[in-house]
Amino acid sequence: MWLTPEPDDPTDNHLLAGQLVSPGTYRNVETGHCLQFEQDGLLPPSFDGRVACYEPVPRTWHERIEMRNGEREHQSKVLD
Repeated sequence: MWLTPEPDDPTDNHLLAGQLVSPGTYRNVETGHCLQFEQDGLLPPSFDGRVACYEPVPRTWHERIEMRNGEREHQSKVLD
């Protein structure tokens, strides 16, 4: 059973329940259930006695374009 990531492994992107994460989508490694955070938040526990482990889900191209367009709109509003 996976307990905790090795601290010297830079390729391990797993996150544990209770960790503070930035906005984005995260998948529970065991169940496949995805959670989406609109703002910083804490990853939830599993409530089954096991440590819940999550991995970030990469953004799609569509999400990246929308996010970039939103940043441009925000910048233009600031400049006005």
